[in-house]
Amino acid sequence: MLLVFHLSGNSYYYNDKGMTLTKEEYNQLMQYMDEDELIIFTEDEINYLLSDLDKNIIDQQQVYVMTTSQIVDGEAQIINEEFLSEKEMQDQLYLRYDLLE
Repeated sequence: MLLVFHLSGNSYYYNDKGMTLTKEEYNQLMQYMDEDELIIFTEDEINYLLSDLDKNIIDQQQVYVMTTSQIVDGEAQIINEEFLSEKEMQDQLYLRYDLLE
């Protein structure tokens, strides 16, 4: 359950796990996640995350993964997962597009 409102004192956000945030902490976290993601954190976990944010440790990285799968008994089973560079990913997309034409 997600609750966002002004509580007594300095608290702005509260979740069912007992985690509370000030408005400033809440706004800071909203730069990195959605409100729906906040419900999973405990107070200790969010404090650890906030301490890393304060240290500017969090970094975003975009990765591309090509997954090869096959259908067995009507269900997809992953055979292989391979990390690709952006260029490799684009080449794969262009190759598949060319095969459709």
